[in-house]
Amino acid sequence: MPHKRAKHSDRVAKRFSLGQDLAPGANDGFFSEMPKGAMRILQGAKVQEAHRAKLEARKKAEQDALTRAKGKAKASEASTSESNDKAGSELTIRPGEKLRDFNARVEQAMAGDVRASFRSATRSQINARKRERRKLRAAGIDPDADPEDLEQQETTRKAKADKAAALQASEPSKNDLKRQRQTIQQTGEIKDFAKASQVKKINDVAQAPPTLTRAPRGESVQAKTRKARLMAKITGNDEEEAERKVKQAEKARQKGRVPEKLAAANASATNSKKRKAASGNEAPAEPSMARQRVLDEERQKAIKAYRQIKEKKIQESEVKRAKRA
Repeated sequence: MPHKRAKHSDRVAKRFSLGQDLAPGANDGFFSEMPKGAMRILQGAKVQEAHRAKLEARKKAEQDALTRAKGKAKASEASTSESNDKAGSELTIRPGEKLRDFNARVEQAMAGDVRASFRSATRSQINARKRERRKLRAAGIDPDADPEDLEQQETTRKAKADKAAALQASEPSKNDLKRQRQTIQQTGEIKDFAKASQVKKINDVAQAPPTLTRAPRGESVQAKTRKARLMAKITGNDEEEAERKVKQAEKARQKGRVPEKLAAANASATNSKKRKAASGNEAPAEPSMARQRVLDEERQKAIKAYRQIKEKKIQESEVKRAKRA
C-alpha cells in the first residue's frame, strides 16, 4: 500500500549507509520524512479509490460468473430439449431391437407428456367441481348435503320467498305512504294516533307525587303509619286521620286471627301452668321400704368414706409437724 514503508531505524541506517549530499531519487519527496498518521490522512482519498476499484472488480467477476452459469443452464436445457425432440422424432424401432424394448423406450420418452396431460385433466375436473360448489353456495344451498336435504332446503327457500313476496305486496309502498303524508299536510286532517302526545317533560316527572306500592310482608304497624303520615303530608291531608285509618285497617285485618306461633306458645304456657298447679296440689309420695334401705346404705358409705379421708389428712398433718420439730 502507498502509506506502508520501513520502520524508522531501517530508514536511518539506510540513509547513513548511502551517505549525505545525494541527488534526490524517485522514492524521496514530500512524504519521505512525514509520520504515518499524517500520510494516511493526506492519502485517504487515494486509498478509498483503490478500495472502491477492488470492490467493483469483485462485483464484476461475480456477475460474469453468474451469467456464465445461466448460459450453461440455458445451453443444457436447450440440449435436453433438442435431445427429447430428436428422441420423439426418432421414436422408431431400431435394427435388431426387440418390440418389448421399443415399447419401454416409447413409454419412458412419453412419460412426461402423459403425466402433464393427466394433471391438466384432473385439475380441470377439480376446478369444475369447485365452480359448481360456489354456485350452490351463492344460491343458498349446502353442497355437502344429501339430495333429500337439498330438496327440502329448496322447498323451504321457495316458501320463504313466496311469503316475503306476499308480505311485501300487502304492505303499502313508499309512494303510497308519501301520498298519504302529502294529503294529510294539505287537508290538515289529524289521525287518531296523533291525538295523544307521547312527549313527557322532565319537570313533570320530577314533580309528580310519589306512589307507594304495597307494603312488604311482615311490615310493622309503625312503618305503615309512618308511610301514611308521609303520604298525607305530601298530598295535604290530615296526618292524624291517615294514622287512624291505618290502625283501624290493621285491627280489622288481625281480627279473629291468631298466629300459629303465638297460639303454640300460649298453648305450651297454659300446659306448663296446669302441670305446675297439678303438682302443687298433689301430696309427695313416700318411698318404698326397699328404696329407703338403699338410701340408708348409700348414706353410710358416704359417711365412712368421708371419715377415712379426714383421718388420712390428720395423720399427714401430724407427720409434717413431727418432722418440723
